[in-house]
Amino acid sequence: SIPEGFQDSFTQWREIVSRQGSVDLALTTQTAMNVQLLACLKLVKTLQVELSSVSDELISSLRGNVQALDVRGSRDVSFEWGSLLYRWNVQSLRWSAQGFGPNEARKLNKAVLQSSWLKGLDLNHNRINDAAVQELTDALSVVESVDLSYNCITEAGAATVAHIIETSPKLTSIILDNNHMSAAGLAKLCEGVAKLQIL
Repeated sequence: SIPEGFQDSFTQWREIVSRQGSVDLALTTQTAMNVQLLACLKLVKTLQVELSSVSDELISSLRGNVQALDVRGSRDVSFEWGSLLYRWNVQSLRWSAQGFGPNEARKLNKAVLQSSWLKGLDLNHNRINDAAVQELTDALSVVESVDLSYNCITEAGAATVAHIIETSPKLTSIILDNNHMSAAGLAKLCEGVAKLQIL
């Protein structure tokens, strides 16, 4: 996170980060100070950011560096996912929106398909329902690991996930605990479980 009085110690802090070889950065506001920070730091590997703070300047500053992205923000925020995932070479994405419908799923699905690097997708605690899972089918099929725990997936969603497990050439791990599946839904999942390393 950005400490108080950062402007006065910018050079010193940057030198420390350079010696570390990477930095985990939490960014919640888009101010001139933050833009200056991001323009100078080329070693950011893990970034936690509010959707409201994502700007073109921020995306350009971190291009090609961020590997793990933890995004917080409302599902109502209009955001170009594809640009961020593609230009930042993100390998792992966690989105905590506390509300995730079919429209958000459709946008994210499209963005993931534009990325050549994304391997992990963490969407736990987002109230994702069966319709949203259906919209995410293509995205879930091209990553290696998925976390859909603590959502609202029922038997219909379980059938979609079972199909993804059976047909995805890459998926090796999927987390589905604390959803709304019955024994019938779990039975559908078990049909494809043999190919997974983690379920």
